Amino acid sequence: MRVMLRETRKKELKEHIYKTAIHLFRDKGFDEVTVEEITKACGIAKGTFYNYFARKEDIILHLGRSQIEYIHEHLERYTQIPVLKDRLLKLFQDLMERDAEESELFRLTVQEVMRSSLHMREEMSAIGVFQDAVAWILRRAAERGELGTHVDPDEASSVLVGIYMYSLLTWTASAEGPDRMLPVFRRRFEVVWRGLDAK
Repeated sequence: MRVMLRETRKKELKEHIYKTAIHLFRDKGFDEVTVEEITKACGIAKGTFYNYFARKEDIILHLGRSQIEYIHEHLERYTQIPVLKDRLLKLFQDLMERDAEESELFRLTVQEVMRSSLHMREEMSAIGVFQDAVAWILRRAAERGELGTHVDPDEASSVLVGIYMYSLLTWTASAEGPDRMLPVFRRRFEVVWRGLDAK
């Protein structure tokens, strides 16, 4: 119980550092904000900051990494959903709901990633891990006979993650509320699903 409580507090502090830093980046610009300013705003020592983030740039990449952690923690649970289409939609829906919870932070983070080629390269690596997770779900489905033999799980996962990312990016660039993300994604998903489901 004590270990779980300690882990919860560590996660909460990491999220606090992340959110505080993103707001500072928005107000002053990423390059203008120092680690010292972040630690002062958080009320923590500099050493504590480095326990959670090896460098300032890692704050920007935290969102993508936390999404990947979430996927891996829950991957087995998604495979228990009996219908493949529902399984995939549930995964993407859960991720979008996580993004929507902190929609302003999500927008700010994405904008900062887009501004930096270094951040973009590292973010693309995280997207690759996401694609691998979706491909794993599709491969398991193929083994069970739920997916047509004409479907390449790796190619299909790259298309599904692609429409997910595009839906998030178009929402980020718009003034629409987070409740608009899922219906837009679902419409695009349905188009792709017709191809995946054609036995």
